[in-house]
Amino acid sequence: MLKRIAVSLACGMGLLTLAAAAGATPVDGAISFGSLKQFSVSPLGSDLSNNTGIDFASTASWGGNNAIVNGGTGDFAGLDGTLALFHDLTFDPLPGPSLLWDFSAAGSSYSFTVTSVAIGAGRTDHALTLTGDGLLDIDGAGDRDATSGEWTWTGNQNGGVFSFSASNAAAIPEPATLTLAMLGLAGLGVSGRRRTAARADA
Repeated sequence: MLKRIAVSLACGMGLLTLAAAAGATPVDGAISFGSLKQFSVSPLGSDLSNNTGIDFASTASWGGNNAIVNGGTGDFAGLDGTLALFHDLTFDPLPGPSLLWDFSAAGSSYSFTVTSVAIGAGRTDHALTLTGDGLLDIDGAGDRDATSGEWTWTGNQNGGVFSFSASNAAAIPEPATLTLAMLGLAGLGVSGRRRTAARADA
């Protein structure tokens, strides 16, 4: 009887440990950028009222980058002034997950991949707002799991300036994580009942 109780307890604790490992640390916080270099639109000859893509030029004077972090909270706190590279984006239609920006700082690599795009209201030949969902990711010293986030990009062709912001969405445990946790708790519950029964029989 004691051996069976020990086995049940070990199995329950093991499943809870697996559940904890499966629910790794998500990205937390928000980040915003301002432009260092004018953007352009594609296809050639279009403007912000009818373009299907945005081209972000880089510049050697900024180390090949074209944007700068101007705000951050959570995992992005303390990054103000960090240079970043925005990559060209085709958004109408979005061809698939597309890397929008990345940069490195303090031993970590940060990136954002666009997974959906919506065109905002009030679009004109010189102003455009895009919103959508994407994945925030941090690798390296501050390693975090890719985490769903919401983003907004605004551009003004009068001067070619743009701004961008993104924040993490509420982390939702994966089904597998929930299943492991439930099995682990069930195992501990069975173990507890068996110990109670064993004391009653003694």
